[in-house]
Amino acid sequence: MKAFMREVINVVIVLALIWFGMYVSSFGFMYLAARWSTEALAHEYQVEKDRIAKRTEPLEYNATDCQVALGQINGSAESERRDAAIEICRYVGAWGDAQTQFELGRMYSEGTYGVAKDQAEANRWFRRAALQNHVPAQYSVMSALYAQAIASNDAEGLFPILEMYGWFCVLEKGLLRVASSPGPAFGTDAERTGKVLTDLRHAFAQGKKAQSFPYRFGVDRMCHGYVQVFYPE
Repeated sequence: MKAFMREVINVVIVLALIWFGMYVSSFGFMYLAARWSTEALAHEYQVEKDRIAKRTEPLEYNATDCQVALGQINGSAESERRDAAIEICRYVGAWGDAQTQFELGRMYSEGTYGVAKDQAEANRWFRRAALQNHVPAQYSVMSALYAQAIASNDAEGLFPILEMYGWFCVLEKGLLRVASSPGPAFGTDAERTGKVLTDLRHAFAQGKKAQSFPYRFGVDRMCHGYVQVFYPE
């Protein structure tokens, strides 16, 4: 009987050690995932800044030209005029105008102005605008990551979910900024912007609460890293 009990105790100890090792390794995995993602974002952020900094001569077109050109093709069936207008907007967006980049993202996402819907192209423009701290674009990037995570299995969806939390923390900072200044990001008044922020906070707090402690640790690391990229202390 004593020998049997010793065997049981030994098995329990081994299982406990295995569980503890897996638990500790999950912390390490989450730490590395957050670190790698933050470093990749910091690189993207710097690349976008450098691209804009290289602009040394006045642009052939600007954001106003893009809006005027799009206004002229609204409802028009002339493909040549439409294509020329879209090229003007792509030119302006390529040189770093964040609002034009966001509008291009919406254009490809919704299929407006006669362009074919292309969510991958839309996400590319949203992300470029988001890297310049364009708040609605950051919301669009976060939403795209959520859609990607939902469409993936549990393992493939982990990284989009973690990155989504990082973008939420950046977005939260941006919403606080625009809510206290003229021209809020969502709707026509600060009350609407505040409601968006409140709803997002509630949704993310509930989602985080339902996860394991190592997962919450990874989320916190991701949030801290992403915020530091845009708002370094």
